[in-house]
Amino acid sequence: MDKRIHLELQNRTPSDVKELVLDNCQSYEGKIEGLTDEFEELEFLSTINVGLTSVANLPKLNKLKKLELSDNRISGGLEYWQKSV
Repeated sequence: MDKRIHLELQNRTPSDVKELVLDNCQSYEGKIEGLTDEFEELEFLSTINVGLTSVANLPKLNKLKKLELSDNRISGGLEYWQKSV
């Protein structure tokens, strides 16, 4: 997933990215990796079918309007993330 994020940046800085699609990119140990709070302008994040089991390490993304999490096996972490938003 970290490599995919790097490819999606396309020579932009994380703070320039408003949309990030990571669909079908397998996560390591069921967690989001490579996504930091530097993505401060991110409005749309799609992580469909990436093998997530938790979103506990999802950074605070204040401008996020839409989060796609379908086709994952998330069993925890949503409560933690909801409190941090």
